[in-house]
Amino acid sequence: SLRKPGFRDISPELAKPFSQWLDDHNMGCLKRLFSIPVSCYGYGYIDEVPAAYVMKYMDYKNFATVLYVFGFEYVGFEPHWPKMLRNGLQDLMEQIAATLPDVRKNLTVKQVRRNAGGTGPIEVDVEYKENGTTETLVFDELILAIQQETSLLQFMDLTDTEKALFDKVRFNNYFTTACEVKDFTHNGFAELMRNGEIVLPENGYPFILVKIWEESDIMVVYSYGDNSLTVDDIQERLKKHVADIGRELVKIHETRQWNYFPHVSSEDIGAGFYDDFEKLQGQNSTYYTGGVANFELVENVIAYSKDLVKRFF
Repeated sequence: SLRKPGFRDISPELAKPFSQWLDDHNMGCLKRLFSIPVSCYGYGYIDEVPAAYVMKYMDYKNFATVLYVFGFEYVGFEPHWPKMLRNGLQDLMEQIAATLPDVRKNLTVKQVRRNAGGTGPIEVDVEYKENGTTETLVFDELILAIQQETSLLQFMDLTDTEKALFDKVRFNNYFTTACEVKDFTHNGFAELMRNGEIVLPENGYPFILVKIWEESDIMVVYSYGDNSLTVDDIQERLKKHVADIGRELVKIHETRQWNYFPHVSSEDIGAGFYDDFEKLQGQNSTYYTGGVANFELVENVIAYSKDLVKRFF
């Protein structure tokens, strides 16, 4: 069941692209509706993203929340829920870390050495950014909570099996821009409605524009597109979009690009990626958690991490 953490024993039917799954179940009329929570939140276009990811994401609670927010914005009312972390998720994580006995921050992992078969300790070489000192930490088990993608794991002595599996992981080219837009009076979902139809932006144009604080003209803009797009491309498209909607772009403060939504293709899901992923758990005393394991949502990652500990520890 997709309600359980992970994608173990997934039905081959759910490996299909979500748009195809809708067509197969005579629900093609819902494609535009689902494009709001799927495409606009950075998870890709529904004719590409596997149905398993959408079904994991769109439980009743999440679907109702998106419809609530979009519906209120469309009719001109400001929703008062869900709430926002005014100081950001990073601040929340730091406060949680402060309550734990031994959390190392501001360091770079230089190398991880594991003994084949998991028969010995795991050595982790680290360098502290504050003073440049190095240290080798020794552990019995290793849990990796970063994205499982080969280029991000160069510090690891990956096995051929791990490399072959993690080479399949891909991301969306995602951008967040902080800018000032004068007299912007509503959030960006309403921009998607044209003559009663939901129309998604073209490649690299803003998907969502969010005015965070009523007392300020600062906005956060979310955009994504193909891998050829750069920060300059995104900013040029933002300038054009703001002009097209009759607003004044006062200043762009910063645009950041990151690899968002770790996932694999429909073909790789159908070929058993997640069965192979689960077989890796515990090999060489190593365990994996994160977005690719249970879909890129904070709640989902936490749920999988708890289940991982319950199963193996």
